Amino acid sequence: MSDRQLKKAIKDLASILNGVPSEVENAAAQKTMDKLVKLLQDHSDRLSNGESHVSKSGTKRKRSTQDEKVNLRIERISVLSKERTLDIEDLVRLVTLAPMLHGEVAEHCALARILRGVQPHTADEWAESFSTLALTDMVALHGYVTTMTKLMEEGDEFSRQYSRHNLIEQAGQQSEIFRWIFGILQNIENIKFASEWVKPGEGRNEWRVKFFRLAFQDRHKEIFEELESHEKAQKMYELTGEFAEFKANWESTIAARNQLLDVFILFGASILMDPFWNMNNLGKHRTTNFRTLFTTFSTEMPRNGSDIRLQALNQNNKQSFHRILRIVAGSDVAAYVVNFLEDK
Repeated sequence: MSDRQLKKAIKDLASILNGVPSEVENAAAQKTMDKLVKLLQDHSDRLSNGESHVSKSGTKRKRSTQDEKVNLRIERISVLSKERTLDIEDLVRLVTLAPMLHGEVAEHCALARILRGVQPHTADEWAESFSTLALTDMVALHGYVTTMTKLMEEGDEFSRQYSRHNLIEQAGQQSEIFRWIFGILQNIENIKFASEWVKPGEGRNEWRVKFFRLAFQDRHKEIFEELESHEKAQKMYELTGEFAEFKANWESTIAARNQLLDVFILFGASILMDPFWNMNNLGKHRTTNFRTLFTTFSTEMPRNGSDIRLQALNQNNKQSFHRILRIVAGSDVAAYVVNFLEDK
């Protein structure tokens, strides 16, 4: 695929993503979008594998460097970000439908949405589209928020972090809209967890090892529950390999939480609102150069004067976010989320 074909494919994809009323209603547009996504993904795969291109003169280009790959991805995001701001119908689709895009294309669209922002609307206008999605049973959500609030009252940092870790691991099994709201609350706890986890200080490494050891023993209660302290130490020694594997897996999860904290610090409400930034989509689930891409993306914007615009977009998003949450999750949940955003 030539650069001209690539740019046209990106533009066509953006147009379809913005213009299709629903994936079900327009099968022809869906077929076109699938084709474009495949073209873009194939092109991305060739770049990732370092394949050379042949110019019209027959001269082979040098293997793409990491910087060149990232810069090309930034160009794609720039094209997508120039599309119109997200409207009510876009938000409804975003939070109620399973993601259709994957890999690099999904990452490009998510980063572009940050720059596009959400079109402001009155509370009544939001209610017209979101009221049918309102949860009828909010007991589970309110119970979750109550537990989240009580966590902040725990004075011991280790106990607070470990309780928070266990709370995050709970999963919602209801409607898409419930999973969206539940994911928002989980991400708030993920961000709080990461904020405390990355604190510097003497003894923090030992503190973190203690955390992993307790989590490992909780995972294997049938082995450790009845043991005395010295017996637990002996058993941990015997299970050194299993513990190392367990720790490596959880370090990946915690790295994803830290990644979420990084993006939230920069973009606030835009991150909580967009289901792409759910923890299940971060860390090892992202492309290999996503962290480099995000770093470049977040440092390029101030140079382009986008930081002031983003602040305005974030304020608009925060207001829209609050109105949507009041409609679908109730005033208590909405207030909790907005208070968290205000304290950030």
